[in-house]
Amino acid sequence: LSTAHPPGVVAANIASIEVVENEPQHVKAVWEHTNYFKREVQNMGYDTGRSETPIIPLIIGDPGKAQELARVLFEEENIYGTPIIFPMVARELSRIRVQMNALLTKDDLNMALSSIEKVGKKLNII
Repeated sequence: LSTAHPPGVVAANIASIEVVENEPQHVKAVWEHTNYFKREVQNMGYDTGRSETPIIPLIIGDPGKAQELARVLFEEENIYGTPIIFPMVARELSRIRVQMNALLTKDDLNMALSSIEKVGKKLNII
């Protein structure tokens, strides 16, 4: 079952496509952020799998620890990482996912990286 999107949603989608086509600096920024963030979390010891998108998995391997990492990051550090656990992925591939966007600053990324490292060590993940 599907219906047509409301005109406002269609207009927003068209405008988004126009931005991507006409303002390449945004796409460039997303990829710069993605590459930087992924490299830094890998250097900490996180497994990022084989993702080739601005959605970066931090593969934890234990569903409980993945949920705990997401919870502590949100409650104590104000960072939202989506927990992805069984049955969405195999138990041994439990993870949280973080997503880059063009408006993040280097300070934003470094703050998030610092928190992810601190909480990962606190929970004996890294």
